[in-house]
Amino acid sequence: MTTVLAVIEVLLLLASCAFLVLTYRSHGQIKADFKEMEVNCQRIAEAHKKLDEQIRGLFQ
Repeated sequence: MTTVLAVIEVLLLLASCAFLVLTYRSHGQIKADFKEMEVNCQRIAEAHKKLDEQIRGLFQ
């Protein structure tokens, strides 16, 4: 169950990064969007690492 939730979290974070890239508003907002995207991408990396550890645990 936690593996399914981790996959959903990764997909949602990827979707939020894609949404930010596709919806630029103004130059001031672009900087804020990139900061938010950076934070989301860090969360993606953390979620991916957790998911990888869980998958490895299934095969041990």
